[in-house]
Amino acid sequence: YSDDMGSSPWRKANDLVLPLLHNSTVVEQPADLSTITERYTEKAVDFMKRNTAASKPWFLYLAWNHVHIPDFASKQFCNSSIRGRFG
Repeated sequence: YSDDMGSSPWRKANDLVLPLLHNSTVVEQPADLSTITERYTEKAVDFMKRNTAASKPWFLYLAWNHVHIPDFASKQFCNSSIRGRFG
């Protein structure tokens, strides 16, 4: 699946309802792409804090899904600059 295949605040829902997964557990369906960057960041920070506190070595590869064109912005940043809906 691609992140642009689901519904968004700017596009009507389509027939394909994509889930947001954590391991094999569905967190929500359809995935709210306007909150996904914040969610990924929170999970990454939690992972780093937990493993650092436990003195465990760790490696984190975090690839945000809006790297080329910011298709989605959280409500906090949406329409807050001259970039309009992009934050």
